[in-house]
Amino acid sequence: RHEDTQAISALGEPISLSCTLLSLILGDSIAESALTQMDGFSQMESLSLRQGTSDSNVMHDISQQTILSTKRRMASNQTAAAIMSFVSKVLDENPSWLHHVGDKKTQALSTLSVLSASKLLATTTGLLTLSTLRATPYIAAAQLLNALVIRLTALDAPPVTLLGKTLCTVCNVLAQAAMPRPSINSNFGTAEGSIAMRDACYGVICTLCRSRHAENYIFTCGRDDEDTDNNNNGITSMDTAKLLFGCAANEEETLRPRAVAALDALLGAYCRVNVTSTSAVLKPRNMKDVATMEIDEPEPSNPWSQIAAPMVSDAKMHVVETANTSDLARTSDNQSLARALLPLLWSAAQSSQPKASRVAAARWSSDLLKRLDLPNAC
Repeated sequence: RHEDTQAISALGEPISLSCTLLSLILGDSIAESALTQMDGFSQMESLSLRQGTSDSNVMHDISQQTILSTKRRMASNQTAAAIMSFVSKVLDENPSWLHHVGDKKTQALSTLSVLSASKLLATTTGLLTLSTLRATPYIAAAQLLNALVIRLTALDAPPVTLLGKTLCTVCNVLAQAAMPRPSINSNFGTAEGSIAMRDACYGVICTLCRSRHAENYIFTCGRDDEDTDNNNNGITSMDTAKLLFGCAANEEETLRPRAVAALDALLGAYCRVNVTSTSAVLKPRNMKDVATMEIDEPEPSNPWSQIAAPMVSDAKMHVVETANTSDLARTSDNQSLARALLPLLWSAAQSSQPKASRVAAARWSSDLLKRLDLPNAC
């Protein structure tokens, strides 16, 4: 804690500094508009540029006028790359700062970081053919998102909405890599700058899927349930899985291990959510009631001749009906997930697919589908 205090005193106020710099990427007007939508936000703290007072000197007035004249301007891509690299370095070298600055500053930094990175990465056309020099802003944006989600997922109450927007951004970037390559250009997607950018995007997906705060947005490419193509529960969605299986099949050879690692992380998220509920359905609903149903009478010669339903109270009957309804809902979700998994894994396991895709399909079938639908999994 003492070291953190010394570092903060050396940099001034790093979170406010980062927020002010990130607002230059968006333009101060857009940044303030985004921050005013936060609960309890009053005004973003600036970098020692206070409002004018009676004893303000001429240089201060000139600085204020200069800032106001550029309030609506957005920084260039190269300047944005330098700013996002600086913010990423701040987060990487001081990982505990977000635990001490408070929820409001964490929310402000997260909002501006996601908006700034999404602004650059929103232009997905041509991102797979960028050289290292031209891809510098996009690499910095992806690395900023990666550094941010690592710190946010370590918090007790991270902003889940922003995590979903982050996942949606990186999934849009990886969508091109998931599509089959044009046969005319065999070097499509092999540029070093594009590879570094997608490598950071895979890191974002792995971190979010392995997080203890993973929710339904993990399975829907970061979109809300109502924004998906189907009307199923987000837990049964296959949007993210389809994207990553496409990446495992069509990605550049050097990045296929990263795509497979992201698939493994997503598989773990599915297992935590679905397999746990499946085991709950298979177990007896109340072991205590089963133990108390023992009788002292001698066992009849035909044990099936005197079977009768045990008498239970109305309260217990309501609990049993609620448990039955919950079990039926979980069973329905598991069946929907199994039906969605089967065609995806069948396509990914074909002999024409690369080895990475076939190995991933086998792992998903063994660890997840076999527990949901054993006959078809085998």
